[in-house]
Amino acid sequence: MKLSSRNKGEIAIIMIQGSLTLEDSYLLSTHATELLDHTNPTAIIVNLSETTNIDSAGLGGIISICDKAKHNKIPFALCCLNDQVLKEFKTRFPKNTTIPIFGTEEEAVANFTKYT
Repeated sequence: MKLSSRNKGEIAIIMIQGSLTLEDSYLLSTHATELLDHTNPTAIIVNLSETTNIDSAGLGGIISICDKAKHNKIPFALCCLNDQVLKEFKTRFPKNTTIPIFGTEEEAVANFTKYT
């Protein structure tokens, strides 16, 4: 797995490339914590367009970021889920899970910038 982050305005975008598995979930959580501590974003978007595989621990890493964002009152969303990742997400989490999912990064950014 390769992690990178960048900003669009004050919105933090986290890119996950490759497989997101048990071994990687801690790195993802640490990356998000550092991002929250050092950049103070107005929202966090996790872009999964280049995520090839995800397991339950990887999903747990994403939920961990969501929880940290909520704790800091920062909106959180996912975008660009491929079919495999979306299927895994829907299989593992109930329909009432309240993580917004957008088809494109631009849609996710627009959703958060309309409030600023």
